[in-house]
Amino acid sequence: EENADIMKEWEGVNERRQAVGEVAEFELLDQLGAGAFGCVYTVRKKAQSHSDNPAKLFALKEIFMTNLGDRESDKSFGDMISEVKIIKQQLRHPNIVRYRRIFVDNHRLYIVMDLIKGVSLREHIVTMKEKKSNFE
Repeated sequence: EENADIMKEWEGVNERRQAVGEVAEFELLDQLGAGAFGCVYTVRKKAQSHSDNPAKLFALKEIFMTNLGDRESDKSFGDMISEVKIIKQQLRHPNIVRYRRIFVDNHRLYIVMDLIKGVSLREHIVTMKEKKSNFE
């Protein structure tokens, strides 16, 4: 019970922390991960950041498109936007991360998703492998 109170207090402070950058109407709070094609950040909407209640946090996936020529880049953006719109509109399941929005800014593609707290699926798989165990 004491640990739960400490976690609630920490999360409240964490959600109100100062932004390290911004993209469109979102403030970047920290980087969750990075790969060859982009980065994922914890973000909050700018308008809600200074209210009394902590703003809802989201995950923002930033996808770099600099490797492609202009025509390829336009087609790839279009293909990805179509795919994300299908996912956003048709896939609703407790085990699938919910997509909220997709947009392009400064030649980068951004996908706003629900933020899932905890470790990555990769870390779960590694842990299960180390324990010589299987998922139910």
